Amino acid sequence: MFLKSLKDGVVPEALWTKLEQDMVSRGPKPLTNAEEIKTWVLDVLSGSPNHNISFVFLMSMLSRVVGELAPLPKESWRENKVGSTRSSLDIVRRSLSWKGKPPPLPEDPAVLRRQAAEKAYVNVFRDVIFRGPAGLKEKERKALEERQREVLEPFLRSVRSS
Repeated sequence: MFLKSLKDGVVPEALWTKLEQDMVSRGPKPLTNAEEIKTWVLDVLSGSPNHNISFVFLMSMLSRVVGELAPLPKESWRENKVGSTRSSLDIVRRSLSWKGKPPPLPEDPAVLRRQAAEKAYVNVFRDVIFRGPAGLKEKERKALEERQREVLEPFLRSVRSS
């Protein structure tokens, strides 16, 4: 409620417009590296130091909360549980002379839980962090939400290597 009550929001409309214009101008070559995205966003926000530091502190706090509520184990689940399964599948494949790709490995439950938590936090905080145009059509609103998600997610993933 506090963030929603901020007149300019954490990222005011002028700064969001600049971020959005940069995203659109990149066209088919969007930034995909999380560190590049974070650097670019913070560079744009540096034009307004108060909003910049508010954004940094808020995203740092949210990243910590996500890390506490949906921690990732230090040792990979795949290495422990799937390693023996993978070698068994390789043996079966060789013994049956089966050619082709091995079956996909199941996803790590901790990573799936973490991704769900990150997505939920982005969906909740997206509307209170950014101030942008109102009265958009459904298609435009969905595109706006997707661009906002692309800006926020790298800040929440900062503690995860993948």
